[in-house]
Amino acid sequence: MKLFTAPPYLLILFCLVISVKVFANEQYVIHHSTFIGGEGTDDCDTVTIDHSGNTLLGCHSTSRYLANKKLNRFNHKGGMDAFVIKINKHSNNIDFITQLGGDEWDGVQGLATDASGNIYAVGSTYSSNFPTSANAQQIKFAGKSDAFLVKLNQHGEIIWSTLFGGAEDEDGRNLVLDDHGNIHIIGRTNSKDLTVTEDAIQPDLAGQTDAFIASFTPQGRLLFSSYLGGKGYDKGFDIKLLSSGKKAIVGSTDSIDFPVKNAIYHHPFGQEDMFVVLLNDKNNQIEFATYIGGAGIDTGVSIIIDSQDNILAVGQTHSPNMSGGHHIQKKRLKGKSDVFIVKINSKTHTLTNLDYLGGSGIDRPRNALVDDSDNIIIIGQTNSEALHLNDSVTAKPLGIWGDIKQYFKTYFNDNYDNGFIIKLDNNGSQVLLSAVLGGDKTDVFEGAVIDKHNMLTVTGLSNSHNFETIKPLQSEFKGGRFDIILMKIKL
Repeated sequence: MKLFTAPPYLLILFCLVISVKVFANEQYVIHHSTFIGGEGTDDCDTVTIDHSGNTLLGCHSTSRYLANKKLNRFNHKGGMDAFVIKINKHSNNIDFITQLGGDEWDGVQGLATDASGNIYAVGSTYSSNFPTSANAQQIKFAGKSDAFLVKLNQHGEIIWSTLFGGAEDEDGRNLVLDDHGNIHIIGRTNSKDLTVTEDAIQPDLAGQTDAFIASFTPQGRLLFSSYLGGKGYDKGFDIKLLSSGKKAIVGSTDSIDFPVKNAIYHHPFGQEDMFVVLLNDKNNQIEFATYIGGAGIDTGVSIIIDSQDNILAVGQTHSPNMSGGHHIQKKRLKGKSDVFIVKINSKTHTLTNLDYLGGSGIDRPRNALVDDSDNIIIIGQTNSEALHLNDSVTAKPLGIWGDIKQYFKTYFNDNYDNGFIIKLDNNGSQVLLSAVLGGDKTDVFEGAVIDKHNMLTVTGLSNSHNFETIKPLQSEFKGGRFDIILMKIKL
């Protein structure tokens, strides 16, 4: 790859001009950017902010040490270890690293905190010796892989830890807390003997793989559990709560008999479709369930609930003909895959908007959320040379590299992905921000959270030696396959 070159004095002047251009405006400013990692593979799938403003990261690693090995104890146990990191909001230093795992692959994939500062982590484990509590709902490892759910106190000490799984594979993908402190998790299973409750929506495995939903008390006891799926492959990816307490779920399915109800679309469209499901707050039964898709592969990734209880579902599409009737925007699939977003009225169960977002390559969303103004923020990874999102809007660029066109001249290589951030209005029709950030190799944004001060925190992975750092905990890439990256951006 041939990089842009210029005389040293011009590069210095260029950097000074960019610094003034970007940092003179308090909107869309990167306040903090850092690596965290060792000599192995380090990744952070999820992030949240606790009640006091501290940052919690849910990660996994094969490294022998992380960050400062003298101050932050981390002893690699084998395979891939799961762990939770707490970063103090005052000192910007690591308060603790709590390991969660055994001898094989373990990873945290969902994270939440309560008003007391307790931390809840959900994930997947292949370790038969994953540590569980003596009074856990499920003490023993049951299959090839199990989901796990762990509660930590604000100091990183384990309060309780339980497995959840049957004789085959389970994957715990995400979780959400309700007003009573109950924990609701979503994932996938292909075990016929997964523990289900008497009030289950679906008591038995219907196909090769089903989604599952499970609810636990703050003490870790099982309240509700059910399969959800048809005769094919069904995977649950994300779960959120409406203000009424109803549960909204998103995932993907290739089943021709997914249990739809009051659906927008009653039949599948292609190889794989997004599903969106709404469970009532009384007995967890299906109030609404629909297919969303086109002729290709369409995967539901993240679900958002705005202040009006609209459901905003975000996914990745390979379909040139996503179904949306008159609600679909004029733009169509631009590359091999695009981001897509649908907006559904949760009261009328009607589709109010659907749109593609993407460039000429592969664009993959990894997470989505809304800010206090109900603007939509989507993060992920892209190898599109121009993540051009809306023909009628010139999105405001973000970046310590300044102008995005100059960034691509200097760094872009379509053999690697870069992280992206998209900010849209609530209808998904106006792009407020489009940013592609990274170095000369692979950079992926995976976890995202926004705090009460409109500070966006994103996490993920990178192996770019020239990934820009600002006030870092760790300024350099430590080697191995990837290091964790963490960025804080004022929106």
